[in-house]
Amino acid sequence: MEYLSRKQIAISLIATLEAVKQIVAAIAEGNIVLPPHAEEARTSLLRYAPYFEKGFNPNSEGTAYSAQDICELLGNSHASGHASHWVCCALNVMAALEQGYAPDNVLENIAAARRGFRVSSLSKALSAARTAHYAPKRNRKRTAKPTLRKALGLGRIK
Repeated sequence: MEYLSRKQIAISLIATLEAVKQIVAAIAEGNIVLPPHAEEARTSLLRYAPYFEKGFNPNSEGTAYSAQDICELLGNSHASGHASHWVCCALNVMAALEQGYAPDNVLENIAAARRGFRVSSLSKALSAARTAHYAPKRNRKRTAKPTLRKALGLGRIK
């Protein structure tokens, strides 16, 4: 297994973010036509173009897509049928920015390739931030933002 440097990881994730953004925009415009998803498909995994958040479809007219669809379009699908962790992380970052539960400078922090930065840690932290964002105010976890800061390699909040 080949290990990537922090800079290589940051460049790869930024490139994946841009590719995912362009693909979702093309799906929304109708330039890319996806096969319809079966009704038995897990709706919790579907997203609706032009949005990145899972299940978020305020106008009820977006085109359904999944992370696996984007992986297939990029030619990066796993034999197991699971989506690439790079694409999943890129979708989660875009959803966090879209919904406002990630810091505005998340892209700059990814590009800086700070020490301790990992794609898997960022994905987990974004998931925790999403859970905290959608929880009722009285039940919100207080650890979501510090966890996200730690995943980005920013350390503790002072």
